[in-house]
Amino acid sequence: MFLSTLVILLVIRGVSKAKIETENYQSILERQDQFDQALLDIINRVTYSYLSLFDDSSDLVELFQDSKSTLTERETYLNDLLLESEIDSDTFGEVMIYYEDDFYRGNFQNVLMSFPDISEVNLVASGSRDRLYFVSTVKDVVGKEYFVFGRQIVTMYPESDYFGIALFYLKADLVSNALLMLTTPMELDNGFSALVDASGEILFSVNPELSQNSEMYADLSLNNFVVKDTTVGKYIVVASPLERIYGTYYTFDYQVVSTLSYAILFQDIYQLNVYIIAIGSLSLILMVILVGIIAKGITKPLDKLITGLREFSRTKTKKREMTSDVRDEIYELEKTYDEMISQIVDLIDTNNLEMENKRKLELYALQMQINPHFLYNTLDTIAWMAKLKKEPEIERLVLALARFFRISLHKGDKYIKIEEEFDLIKNFVEIELARFPELFTVTYELDPDVAKVETLKLILQPIVENAIKHGFVGLDRVGHIFIRCFSKEQDIVFEVEDDGIGFDPTEDLFSEKRLLDGLGGYGLKNVDERIKLEYGREYGITVDSKKNQGTKVRITIRKAH
Repeated sequence: MFLSTLVILLVIRGVSKAKIETENYQSILERQDQFDQALLDIINRVTYSYLSLFDDSSDLVELFQDSKSTLTERETYLNDLLLESEIDSDTFGEVMIYYEDDFYRGNFQNVLMSFPDISEVNLVASGSRDRLYFVSTVKDVVGKEYFVFGRQIVTMYPESDYFGIALFYLKADLVSNALLMLTTPMELDNGFSALVDASGEILFSVNPELSQNSEMYADLSLNNFVVKDTTVGKYIVVASPLERIYGTYYTFDYQVVSTLSYAILFQDIYQLNVYIIAIGSLSLILMVILVGIIAKGITKPLDKLITGLREFSRTKTKKREMTSDVRDEIYELEKTYDEMISQIVDLIDTNNLEMENKRKLELYALQMQINPHFLYNTLDTIAWMAKLKKEPEIERLVLALARFFRISLHKGDKYIKIEEEFDLIKNFVEIELARFPELFTVTYELDPDVAKVETLKLILQPIVENAIKHGFVGLDRVGHIFIRCFSKEQDIVFEVEDDGIGFDPTEDLFSEKRLLDGLGGYGLKNVDERIKLEYGREYGITVDSKKNQGTKVRITIRKAH
């Protein structure tokens, strides 16, 4: 029995080694082929964008060949062309034109990019008109990497001729993610995948430290399972050419190389070699004794666990409790099962609650869309009646209220322009001044550069209402409110400042206690939560106030939503 077991173990070792080699080789080749296709799909986006932008380049050629046109005019035209074409900003960081030894930026994402080397760009100019060339890799001002592809722009009229070069800055993250998908967790920790050119230059690697070893790339045999002994260890290397993107239209002459530590891949085989004799002799004795005990100890709780899983699958409720008292693998399995079931039950309850809240919110939103329609149409009718009765003050007040509701409804849109938000506030203030004519005055400061930028609607009105409602109570003079809007880097900032009585905030303005006491205001909390949901947790409302000195509320949003 010992000899039979030993022979069986040796056969298993040999078969396992061959199977591991074959399966890993086939798996790597399949994933390399998938990466080849994924990279082709990514680069095809460059070609599609080129055809979208420059298939009919007559207007572009006319502008650039006009000696009176300035660099600003040319770059503005290119920027407008990119925006009109709705070029994918998730794929490209920049599109430039190289014309008569000058680079013209599209700058449609407002990120400053480095220029590629002119000698590399000129290689595109000397190449074929119908081919897309890989130029180089560059970085933007924050160090983010891009792959630059170039293709000649050809004039159509009066004759087909070379005009310039279109340069597309493809985000390296796309290629990096595709390459990472090629790499298993074991390969990521104990090997690497990389893009390598014919000279051994690495374009990208998921394990840069290990991939710097040049011995890995010496005399690579394409599409073969090669074992290489290097100064840093023994590695299995598989290299495949990127056939799909090196042909008629593309010149991305790279090959994808995948490596894996030989020791890691066959570590189980090594351990088997060490213990094969000891395990072979002891296993026969221990097997008979332990099989019965272990089988019974495993199958009984597992059967209960399977029954519990089936019951939960049928009822979606947790009924069973842990039965194992011994803290072994079965105990951990049951513990993990109980935790998982509890989480699933909680998720089901949360999902049901969210669905109910969503239904209520949808009903509320529908009511809010119906009511303002009816209300501001009625107000228009009242305004006409006031005009006929020659009551100008009533007419002015009713029209202001009607304009307020018309702008706030805004065809059900989520966003309005900032200048429209200011118009809405002006109508609201006009109504409040009719109620409190001697209480306050208002000054508006709107930066013209942000007037046309879109924002969430109805974010200023609750702030201004709070200033009027709470800021001037008991004040023995006329208060003043300053409403401002300006650009700050990539953000838009609104400020509502008053010189009223102020307050001394000692806790979170949106805390539950302040809301229950009527000091914080659900309007402020609603605006803050809407902004955070739309633009991110770093945006929202901040309040700065001191007693008898006034209050300043600042609202910050992202310029592009």
